[in-house]
This record gives sequence, C-alpha cells and structure tokens, in this order.
Amino acid sequence: MNWITVKEMSTRYGVSRQCIYAKIDRNRYKLGDHIREEYGHDKLLDEEAVELLKPKSKTVIERKKQTDKLKDALMSCEEMCSENAGVIKALSDEFREFREQVLQEISKIRAAAQKNE
Repeated sequence: MNWITVKEMSTRYGVSRQCIYAKIDRNRYKLGDHIREEYGHDKLLDEEAVELLKPKSKTVIERKKQTDKLKDALMSCEEMCSENAGVIKALSDEFREFREQVLQEISKIRAAAQKNE
C-alpha cells in the first residue's frame, strides 16, 4: 500500500493543505484506517483516502487556467477603475458646481417671490 503526505497530495492536485485537512475532518468516519497520524509530522494518506479527498471536478490545469482568467479579469478591472477615476472626479466636480448654481437660482426665485408678496 502506498502512502503519501498531505503536502504531497496538495502539490499533486493543486489544493491547499487547509482544504485537505478540512475534508479529513468532515470525512473522518469514512477514512478510518486509511490515515496515519504521527505527532509533529504531516498525516499520511493511503490510496483510498486520496481517492476520497481529491478534487472531484477539476484538474490542476483547469484550476490554474481558471485562476489565471480571474487574475486577468481583476487586473483589467483595476486598470479600468484607475483610468476612469479622473473622469469620475471631473463629473463629480461638475455635478457639485451645477448643484450650487441650481440652489442659487432657487434662492433668487424665492427672494423675488417674497418681494412680490
């Protein structure tokens, strides 16, 4: 029977060790003798434990591609935000000026209405 460490499984399947440990905790009753624990060392997993704990849907390559796409999308969004920050500030300043003009006109109209009363 072949045994591997949690660290080796993490590297092989592209999953964090924390994720593997969480799965171990959730499936401890199913794993039974398929895990060896030694104080101060990584847990050892046999083939059945690895089969139960490994990711079911995506390969490491698919996960890497998905992560890269998300990173690219995030970078693109950050670039767009920084490019549009100047435009947003200009529009905000323009809106404040327009608001002040409108409030001044309203004050003038009210003052004129009070004089005519």
